[in-house]
Amino acid sequence: MTRNNLLKVLLSIVFLLCLLRMPYWYYQLIRIFGMVGFIYFAYADNKDKIKITPQLFVIAAIIINPIIKIPFRRNTWQIIDIILAVVLLFSIIWINKFKRHFTT
Repeated sequence: MTRNNLLKVLLSIVFLLCLLRMPYWYYQLIRIFGMVGFIYFAYADNKDKIKITPQLFVIAAIIINPIIKIPFRRNTWQIIDIILAVVLLFSIIWINKFKRHFTT
């Protein structure tokens, strides 16, 4: 497992932990780490010439950014957390298939 894939798995676990009742500082920390993580993943995938995931990761970074907060209700955030976790895990599978298909 590559470092990027490990980071994606860890970040998706952190997003799924947001479904539990956590202190407010946890959600703020997730916004910071999530935004930085998604920007990094967008950069890394763009560098690898992958087309769709960088755009998804930039959109995710905009949604969870801690600077200009987009206010959602708790149940909406829970849905967003699930979607972000699924996108991260799906990107691991999709990118591995993409790399195998175009590098062999």
